[in-house]
Amino acid sequence: MGLDAVEMIMEIEDRFGITITDEEAQQIVTVGDMVSLIVKRLRAAATRRCFCLPAFFALRRVIRQVVGDDRFRLRPVDDVVARLSPAQRRELWKRLPDLLGTAASELVYPWPVQLIIVAIVALIIGGSVIIAAKLGGGIAFAFLVWTLVGFGWIAVTPNRLQTYPPKGWRTFADITRKIAGSIAATKQLELPDSEAVLVELRAIIVSWLGVDESKVVPEARFVEDLKLG
Repeated sequence: MGLDAVEMIMEIEDRFGITITDEEAQQIVTVGDMVSLIVKRLRAAATRRCFCLPAFFALRRVIRQVVGDDRFRLRPVDDVVARLSPAQRRELWKRLPDLLGTAASELVYPWPVQLIIVAIVALIIGGSVIIAAKLGGGIAFAFLVWTLVGFGWIAVTPNRLQTYPPKGWRTFADITRKIAGSIAATKQLELPDSEAVLVELRAIIVSWLGVDESKVVPEARFVEDLKLG
């Protein structure tokens, strides 16, 4: 599944207040499959059972294991960064897939580190271009290639400085809703039937894939018919 597909699924999750597990994602072949999954979550939410409470208790249990304190107290509104150290956040993120049934959004660099990285990248690449212009020939070209490869490696390699939760994951309540969303929708939406769900889903699919909305029908296959990469 390409990055566009991942981003589209994340938008679907946010729109309907659900979490799609890895196993479910592998079973979704057609638009109708996705509609059925969303309807299932909405109907589960309509049972009026509180799915967030057991989700929070499950999260708290994992956090207490990470912290090493079985009496560690936390509230849903607490900020993850304020309550957990960087090492504890990294460990929690390693364990979240077991609660979610899928991978969590990756931790990110804190904004000061992001600014420093951007500044360093700009300085080195700018310096490389200047050196290449002055030296010319194969040496300068090799130096420039080495610089670009080096920064490419940095960009795709996990770093210990990536310790901040991304948007939508910054409080324990945010994470709890993600976990609960794997059971039932966590948003109150006025979508009475499958057709209403399809209308909402169609708008997202058209926006991401650029296909004609007339092609987004229940029997349409994401890969073969809608060219989802």
